[in-house]
Amino acid sequence: EATHEAAHARLLAHFRATSLDESGTGERLLAIAAAGAALFYLQNNQISDLAHLRTLVLYHLADYMSLDATTRRNLELTRTLREGRVEGSLLSVLDRTQTAMGARLLRRWIQQPLLDLEQIRARLDAVEELAAGHFLRADLCRLLDGMYDVERLVGRVGFGTANARDLLALRRSLARIPQIKALLAG
Repeated sequence: EATHEAAHARLLAHFRATSLDESGTGERLLAIAAAGAALFYLQNNQISDLAHLRTLVLYHLADYMSLDATTRRNLELTRTLREGRVEGSLLSVLDRTQTAMGARLLRRWIQQPLLDLEQIRARLDAVEELAAGHFLRADLCRLLDGMYDVERLVGRVGFGTANARDLLALRRSLARIPQIKALLAG
């Protein structure tokens, strides 16, 4: 109980909040204790300020199929069983991503299959639209070509380790996002 209270207080102080209700943690004591412990660890081991950590997001295991390490290995989702190589795995067959962000997302989707039928259908519909829309796909590939890794660049900015080249790359990549959104909305 004391650990939960200390974790709760640490989270409230960090997020400058009066409640954690928006995060969905509610009365999930273990989630609050884990988040508080992770924050404590980061506060004591990070060189930079953690002001870039602005929200707490609850991860629901029930949203994804639970696959143990042996099953993942035997299914050869991201690495082959014999050589441990990406080539020959399901990931290598499906990966036609254009950016590092897309590659990480695809890997996560393969490693954590969805269970919700509506979400599965939405993904399949999006894939079908891109597969059928040659011009849409070509325009999207053109916009994504040379796109920098925004997630990593934002992380560097948040940690205070970004240099001028990182900031220019971030500016160029962020400038493309409205075009990408407009293309996908059309």
